[in-house]
Amino acid sequence: MGSRRPKSNYGTLGPIPVSERYFNERRYTNKGDRNSLKINDVNFRGVSLDHFEPQEPFILGKGGHSMVQCYKHIKSDTIMALKRRRFGQLNELDKKTKVTRDIEHLRKLRGHSNIITLYGYFEMCGEAFICMEKMATCFAKILQNCVKKDILIPTKVLATLCYSISSALVFLKEKKVIHRDVKPANMLLGTEGQIKLSDFDGSGYLYNSYCFSDPTITHCYAAPERIDCDDKKNEAKFDCTADVWSLGVSTLELATKKHPFASKDMKAQFDLMKMVLSQEPPKLPSTFPGYDQNLADFIAQCLKKNPEERMYPKVKNGRFYIMKHKFISMKEILSEKRVADWYNNQIKN
Repeated sequence: MGSRRPKSNYGTLGPIPVSERYFNERRYTNKGDRNSLKINDVNFRGVSLDHFEPQEPFILGKGGHSMVQCYKHIKSDTIMALKRRRFGQLNELDKKTKVTRDIEHLRKLRGHSNIITLYGYFEMCGEAFICMEKMATCFAKILQNCVKKDILIPTKVLATLCYSISSALVFLKEKKVIHRDVKPANMLLGTEGQIKLSDFDGSGYLYNSYCFSDPTITHCYAAPERIDCDDKKNEAKFDCTADVWSLGVSTLELATKKHPFASKDMKAQFDLMKMVLSQEPPKLPSTFPGYDQNLADFIAQCLKKNPEERMYPKVKNGRFYIMKHKFISMKEILSEKRVADWYNNQIKN
């Protein structure tokens, strides 16, 4: 018999069978074409680092256990972002979950215009190299530049961003995948203005619409139900609306140039988690210079504390379908070209 989760502010989740609780972590395999790339329907076999040459800027990003570098695949003349992750010291289960999660989910999600494109991957010298399309920047860096230049991200750019990420979340739900780490650093902008969701090494599978494990968490973007759980017993249970909450926090941060849970009095991560659980959800202030009623309502609908009251990335009876919100209607969003023009004229230079 599975252990029973204690009650929380979000209801009694009930017993979670072990087979379900670890469903995510046991699904990952090494199936698929290793040491190969697929670029514009052309396959390249036996790929190694010798088939690439470094490009500038070389370092595109760094994470806790990985680094993203810029290379050109010589045979196809394609500039790529190579995510390098060392797995030599990991046990077999960790290797499957921490290294191949990104690969498997990107394969499963291949073809959507708002999800980063996977070309393939290869392994050598105890490292996995995940080869993806290179984008111009991420919205975390755009936010930094906006703070430096003292400018706001236009409401219509935010509408385009929210439309793109919401569209990606709808596709994830359709494929029974949950991202679990939606934040500005994982929202990428391409040179032509396309917006894509990236970094799936923290993602997981949905089982009967729920996720039963939570190995990685960025607390300042995490939904209350992810924080209010017994992590030691690994009994987290939440659905895809956790990603919707993270989108709401990210949108509010990008709109105001300040994280909604930031505080000078905050000395530890525990204080941040306490704020998320105890305080009313943050809102876009009506006195804010960039205030827009539709933007404010979109954020408010994302940041409902009760996950059952949040917008849902699927048409479902009794739930507010996220793609129907006025803020991300076709009248509000910009074309990719206009987003690229804004970035090149206002942010890049």
